[in-house]
Order: sequence, then C-alpha cells, then structure tokens
Amino acid sequence: MKCPLCNGELLEYVGNLPFGSNMLGEISVPGIAYSTCSRCEDITIGYDESGKITDYIREEERRALNEVPIGEFVSLNEAANLLEMTKQAFNKKPRIQRGFVYAVSLGGRKYYHRASVLMFKENGKDGRLLLTKKKEISTEAIAPVVCPVFMFPSNTYGPGYREGSESWSSSNGGHFRS
Repeated sequence: MKCPLCNGELLEYVGNLPFGSNMLGEISVPGIAYSTCSRCEDITIGYDESGKITDYIREEERRALNEVPIGEFVSLNEAANLLEMTKQAFNKKPRIQRGFVYAVSLGGRKYYHRASVLMFKENGKDGRLLLTKKKEISTEAIAPVVCPVFMFPSNTYGPGYREGSESWSSSNGGHFRS
C-alpha cells in the first residue's frame, strides 16, 4: 500500500502505541494493528482499531479512578456547595454530565473527586487532572512489540474495507478522515 501523504510504502505492524489521557498521562495501548510510512513515518490506524484504543483507555481510566481512596471523594451536596450552586444546577451542568469532573458510583449514589471539583471551580470548564504520578520506566519496558502482519495486495486495504471508509492518521492530529 502507498502512503496517502507522500506516496511512500506503508509497512503494517501489530504492537504497542502511546496515546495521551487527561487522567493517566501517556498510556501505552497494546496489540494495535497499524501502518507506518517508510518515508514520512506517518502512523495510520484503521477505524476498528481506534475503537479498541478508546475502549482500552476508558477501562484503564475507570480502573485508576476506582483505585483512588474514597476519602478523596465528596457527595453531591458537598460538590454543589464547593461550586456554590444548587444540587440541581450542578447535575444540569453539561460539562459535569460529560465527565469533566471525575465521579464514581457507590451504592447507587455518585461521589465526586474533591480535587477535580475544585479544579473545575478554578477554571470554570474542566476538572480533569492527572491522577497518577509519573513512574521511571526503562525504555525496554515501553518499547513496542512489533511483528509484521499479512500484507494485502496494493489495490486493497484488507477484509471489510470499503472505499471511502474512515481511517485515523497521526499526521492530521489524530482526526478521522475519509
């Protein structure tokens, strides 16, 4: 296959790729099928693989949030008081509903991460903060596991691919393109 950006040769791999998370910082996602251009080094990921990446990162974020001590969370009443608003106004804020303030459910009730609520109050729009401290990791631990995968003939993109389907590319800021 040819690179859509520079017409270089695309090499297909399966391995670990790093991605960013507001909650966890950089996270290495394992077992991702991707193509790399031999000339411009652009990385291309198929639409199905992007779903796997999103699911993996969400699960790791959920797991990290559930490991935070319960003492760092406050009730809905306390969170609303911290933001100086009613419980109803707090629940109706679209950015809070979309996860811009970290929350966990316990016993049918929601509890909000106190530092996340305070950060949301401070900047008025985003309470997502880094929950984990960066660890010193040797480069061997984060080196991608790469193995070649089946190369399709140059006029196809593999099973299930239809002309005009979406793919992901690192060169356009991670946005989907047709």
